[in-house]
Amino acid sequence: MDSPREYFQTPRSLLYVEEQYLMNETSDVEKLLSCAESSYGFANYMDFLHLYYIPVIIVTGFLGNLTSCVVLLCTHLKLRSSSYYLAALALADSGYLLCLLVLYCSSNNFIHLYNMQGICQMCIYLTYVFSFLSVWLIVAFTIERFIAVQYPLKKPYICTAKRAKKIVSGLGLVAFLLYIFAFWITDVIDNECQLKPKYINFMEVFNYVDTTMTLVLPVIMIVGMNIMIARSLFKLRKYMQTRMADEPSPRQFDLYPTSSSRV
Repeated sequence: MDSPREYFQTPRSLLYVEEQYLMNETSDVEKLLSCAESSYGFANYMDFLHLYYIPVIIVTGFLGNLTSCVVLLCTHLKLRSSSYYLAALALADSGYLLCLLVLYCSSNNFIHLYNMQGICQMCIYLTYVFSFLSVWLIVAFTIERFIAVQYPLKKPYICTAKRAKKIVSGLGLVAFLLYIFAFWITDVIDNECQLKPKYINFMEVFNYVDTTMTLVLPVIMIVGMNIMIARSLFKLRKYMQTRMADEPSPRQFDLYPTSSSRV
């Protein structure tokens, strides 16, 4: 051999290079098959969850919310203002679960309700409404807790059952009016419930507004008030510990017989 180039041009070296190339190709194919099998297994797992896990969540959630409403509104707890926020929250969550049940039945070819004219618009509308109410009812309940901790003397006058009913009704009215546009922007297109193409730009803008109203602003308010509540409770605990440490221990008195009791 005069040079390395002549060596790599021999039949033996060419056969070796070809074998290495085929081995690399086989290894790559095996990796792809392994990834495909893993993806197929994960897809089957997700299908199983979607088919069985979601209805279990819907049924148990609905029954739990119904039980909560009965307990909060049909017992002595109905005298508390917080019970109305929690009962309304349970109803809103139950409504959202019912909308999810309609979508589940349609996606699994059980009952094709979601893609029917009228039901399509109603489900989209109620999904928006119940999502809005679920978040802002939690905010209202947190505000009541904040008032009870920060201003305990004013709580009996501010946090009343009558006022709670008005706040819940007001939130419901705002939600019903705010998302009424859902009936005009959605339609059944090609047998599927979809957004009308001419409203795509509108929804892109509204999604930012809706995210701010139902996520950013409520989270800021809830976290901020909970921090202030925790701070007040920590100060109260520290004050009570200091007061108990400063109090003198109870003195023990010995009872001696008086002169009149002696014989």
